[in-house]
Parts: sequence; C-alpha cells; structure tokens
Amino acid sequence: MYRKLRTHIPSLLPAALALIILAVPASAQSMDDTRTNFRGNHTISGFLFWPDGSPVNRRIRVRLSSMSASDAIGSTNEDGKFTFTGIGRGSYTVTVDEDKDHGSASGSVSVTATSNAMPQTFTVTLRLSQPKRDPRATVVDADNASVPKKAMASYQKALEAAKTGDHSGAISLLQEALSQYQDFVAALTELGVQYMLTSDLEKADSTLAAALKLKPGSFPALTNRGIVLLRLNRLAEAGTLLEQATKLNGELAVSFYYLGWVQLALKQYESAEAALKTAAGLGGSEAKEAHRSLAKLYIAQYKDKLAADELEIYIQLNPTARDSEQLRMTLLQLRLAPRAAPQNQPL
Repeated sequence: MYRKLRTHIPSLLPAALALIILAVPASAQSMDDTRTNFRGNHTISGFLFWPDGSPVNRRIRVRLSSMSASDAIGSTNEDGKFTFTGIGRGSYTVTVDEDKDHGSASGSVSVTATSNAMPQTFTVTLRLSQPKRDPRATVVDADNASVPKKAMASYQKALEAAKTGDHSGAISLLQEALSQYQDFVAALTELGVQYMLTSDLEKADSTLAAALKLKPGSFPALTNRGIVLLRLNRLAEAGTLLEQATKLNGELAVSFYYLGWVQLALKQYESAEAALKTAAGLGGSEAKEAHRSLAKLYIAQYKDKLAADELEIYIQLNPTARDSEQLRMTLLQLRLAPRAAPQNQPL
C-alpha cells in the first residue's frame, strides 16, 4: 500500500495518442456520469483503451479541463467509458494522467453548440501510452509490521483484485482484512481509494477519515481524502488536507499542483500562485500542468502578460498537446491584445 503510494494521484504526464470527435444527441444521465460546472447542457463522453487497443476494463481517473474554469474529475466505468455533463460552449482537454499501473492519454474536444441549443454529446476516444516509473516513489512498510498474517494476506489479495479491475472483490477482501485487524491503516486507506474509484464518495470520505484518525500523518490518506473532498466540492476542507500533505512530503509536485488547483477554485490567488509555482519548480512532468494552471490564474486576474508567459512555457513543454492550436491562438491574443484590469479588480 504505502510502497505503491496508492493515492491514485496522477503524475500529470499527458500523452495524446488517439482522438475521434463527433456530435450526437445527448442521452439521459447515468450513475457513472460526472456533473461539471461548465455552464451548459451538453455532454462530453468517451472511451479509453489500453496501449494494445483493447478497452479499459476497470475504473481509471479522467480529468476534464478548460482555460475558463476549474477542472472536473471523473472516472471510466468497467467498460472504459467516461461521461461529463453540464458542458458549455468552448474548448476542453480530456486527460488521463499516468499512474503506477498505467500510462497517460490526452485529447481535445471543441464544443461548438451554444448553451441554449438542443443538448448534444461530443465524443472522444483515447488510448493509453505505456507506463513510466516514478523514481521518487517511497517505500514505507514499518506500519505493517504488526499486522497479522491473515489480515496481510487478505490485503495483498485485495491489491491484486484491484489491479484486475475487480473493485467489488477488492472491497470485500479489504473489509475481511479489517475484520481481522481493525487498526490496519493501509487497508483502510486502500478501502477509501476503492470507494473513490467506484464513485462512492461519502463512504470513501468516512473510510479515509477513519484511517487519519488512526494515523493523522498518513500522506496517502491525507492526499486521497483531499481528492475525495475536492470531488465532493468541499473545497476548503480539501485545501486544508492537501496543504498538510505538502508539508509531509515537499518533493511531490502533484500535491502542490492539486493544492493550487483548489486554491484557484476558491479564488485564493496569492496562495494558488505560490503552490503552483512550487509544483512547477519541482520539475518533472507535473510542471507542465502547473504552468497551464498558472496561466489560468493570471487570466482570472487580468495579468495577461504573465498568463502569456506561462502558456508559452506550457506549449514549449507540451508542443503536441491536442489543443495546441487553440492554446497558440489564446497566446497570440494575450500577446497582441492584453486586457486592462477593471478598476475594482485587484492586481
């Protein structure tokens, strides 16, 4: 558990591989759909495939982003399908960030229909790249030294079940491990992750809270609960936990990135700037997304020159981004026609 850092925190390594876009009439919302705040009535839906072309057969986190709003987090279902609703007109990027168990993918979608038009669904197809290993992964096994063998065996079986996409089986095995040893922090954290991946966010929150009660300084539990609270739109609470996580491990850019993301959504611009700059400064693949988010932050503050600088860095770091053409147009507009901040707009 700790060895793998089963936080399911993406390392933000977008790699666009395949993209198909078309518009079709919108369908009814299902339990697996992710509702967004993009001020529209349209839908972005898609399918995710493994590198060999076969459909993804387990839940994997998917992120939808736009230069004009905060990101939305969803996940595929067991058939590799993902759906975001509440989409307005504009350009969007769909990203699957690399994790220990899988590679990354990214694609862009242009929603051309206005919000008062008949609802439409815009679809995208993505294929994952081969995974890369993070050399900064931490090995922490000391907490498991007192775990009974039977409980550990159930826990290990649960991890294997989760790898195959059998989330219900993993949940049952983790519950079995906890019935044998109720203070099993790693099992509680993993159970919270499994609930999160199956979109049972309330159970995920309470389970991860139980893990933190046993071990308040657990980095995986803090970070995962921060992400859960973010998905529940409890932004202030999410920010508090993610800030604690960055203090526990100041070498992981992803933690700072998500902290900055939450602070940006809360319009805590100064704090968001500091967190995102830290993420960018730590380097690695996460720096790409930090620069893009900094551009968003500066656009929100009417600091168009700084926004252009950050967007230009992002394009240089990720020249093959699926929405690179749209980003270059935005960059040109920022350079040639910078906006003047309103008189009541803080600089």
